[in-house]
Amino acid sequence: MLMSHNDESYLCLLCLRNSTERIARLYWCYIQMRTQSGDLPVMLPAMLLVLCQKREKLHQTLLTRWPEYMENGKWHGEDTMTRNLSRLSTDSQEDLHRISETELKMLYLVNTMMRQ
Repeated sequence: MLMSHNDESYLCLLCLRNSTERIARLYWCYIQMRTQSGDLPVMLPAMLLVLCQKREKLHQTLLTRWPEYMENGKWHGEDTMTRNLSRLSTDSQEDLHRISETELKMLYLVNTMMRQ
């Protein structure tokens, strides 16, 4: 059974916020490694700043639009969140899948950098 539009919007934004936070952490690790190697492109810290700002904006949107959900921690646990993903529309699932692919690419990039 699909969830209401309101619940779907909330869950998608919650997933996007969490994913943005994980990607920002991966960027931070990548920046640390590039700094140690002496090869830090100027754009990387700027990109990290943008990611952090986006994450904060998503968090503020969640707090503003769904204060009761956020206060109660609705679907904040990874297990609960994952169980509810199957109730999203196909379009939303595909969008979240693309975001997950970005996370995996960053993880691969950081992993490759660690091996060097």
